[in-house]
Amino acid sequence: MRALPELSGTWNPETIAEEEAANKRAVSAAGFGSGPIRYCSPSTTETAAWLDSPTIREMISSSRKAEDRKATPVYSGVLIYFPLAMQAVAQCSRIGNDQHNPDTDIHWDREKSGDEHDALVRHLMKAGQMDTDGVRHSTKVAWRALAALEKELEADGNELL
Repeated sequence: MRALPELSGTWNPETIAEEEAANKRAVSAAGFGSGPIRYCSPSTTETAAWLDSPTIREMISSSRKAEDRKATPVYSGVLIYFPLAMQAVAQCSRIGNDQHNPDTDIHWDREKSGDEHDALVRHLMKAGQMDTDGVRHSTKVAWRALAALEKELEADGNELL
């Protein structure tokens, strides 16, 4: 297979058709099919217009999201650090669901309580003690802190990566 010839030049509207024809011939001769491929240096304005296209924006956004996901170690940066605490918070969720929403699948009924910060502080004042339902007040502090943070992040328009 032959290498494609190096085509050079600037991104000039007067030479685009000529470059496209040369590119088609080179691509076809190399056995790659046909289509417009440019080997040239676009101007800053043309690059900005190309980067602003919906397809390119989506590709860049998707790539950034993938990078952000990889740079957000939920398992190794949170769950591995605090496995007992996460288990306790999960149990607190189940116990709270059974108390406030009996005979339903576990879910966060946001209509039941919206005073996360006040409830967090009430439980914080009894940190180190067990509540009457057998759940540590510190566990309820963690649950309320997560609930408050979740609502703040949602209000700021954050989404899962």
